[in-house]
Amino acid sequence: MSKKNDQVANSTLVLLQHHNLPRPKELWGCRHTLALLGFLGLSLVYAMRVNLSVAIVAMVKENNTAHYNNTYDNDGCPVPDDYDDNDSGNYKGEFDWDDGTQGVILGSFFYGYAVTNFIGGRMAEYLGVKIVFGIGVLLNSIFTLLSPVCVRVSTTLFIIIRILEGFTEGVTFPAMNFLLASWVPQTERPKFSTLVYTGVEFGTVATMAATGWLCDSDFMGGWPSVFYIIGVLGVVWSIAWFLLVFNHPQLHPRISEEEREYILHYCGKKTEKALPLPWKAVFTSLPVWAIIVVHFGINWCFYTLLTELPTYLDKIQHFNLKNVSSSSMSQQLYICLWIFKQTFVLRN
Repeated sequence: MSKKNDQVANSTLVLLQHHNLPRPKELWGCRHTLALLGFLGLSLVYAMRVNLSVAIVAMVKENNTAHYNNTYDNDGCPVPDDYDDNDSGNYKGEFDWDDGTQGVILGSFFYGYAVTNFIGGRMAEYLGVKIVFGIGVLLNSIFTLLSPVCVRVSTTLFIIIRILEGFTEGVTFPAMNFLLASWVPQTERPKFSTLVYTGVEFGTVATMAATGWLCDSDFMGGWPSVFYIIGVLGVVWSIAWFLLVFNHPQLHPRISEEEREYILHYCGKKTEKALPLPWKAVFTSLPVWAIIVVHFGINWCFYTLLTELPTYLDKIQHFNLKNVSSSSMSQQLYICLWIFKQTFVLRN
């Protein structure tokens, strides 16, 4: 009985120590740099994901646009009386893609994304988050830079590039989850996680606005500039990531002793190798399947809107591509999400 009481007393002492260690006095530490780069990284991966949703409106020839309009106008979406066909933008379109082909192109990204999204976290445990997340964004950026060339060579080649983009991007979110668990104490994790993951909404809103404007301009040929600019930004971000981010506080050469001890006290020390997972217990757990079902439903709705909303507003509601972005019609959902998340951060 005495031995059991000693164990309880020791556990209580550890728990008190766990909650009493003060935060580092420095206003900006290495974990803040990691959060900033994580925010920018997720902004860029969503920029590379959503750019085609807007750009494809400018890429398709006008005869397909007319067919799209005629089909749906007769179905209850009449063209407004003041609609001016000459005010639909400066883009003429290069590709003779029907509605089915456009759907395959827009959806091809998710074929690759679904594969690596499942294994991304485990890859980060074995290979290191710095490599998995950084290489994922870097390769995605390179594929984005190659997109205008590939699409002009072959539609099939462009679809393959989009699948590869999804394949390389699928590891980013699971890897970021693992990195935050290694770097951010539980008391700070809700705030840091929210700040990092609001990069999704920021990247979506900024890209929709910039893509509409770039497609309507003559800069670098209009729609190709979207892929070139975002691709270059991704490469620049990757350089900063590999220079400034490390897998664990124990490996960071420039972290202060105070911040290192603070993080290790709450998050634990780096283990030599990844711990085995009880796969049978995971896949026979009802809570796990509940999370899978809910997550699937949320993502189905979210990505359907993300992928199809610009085309819907342009073809069905007859907003021209530039106004779709500049009037924020296609961005309001993501702005609301961003505001809600920021409210959560301020309250915590």
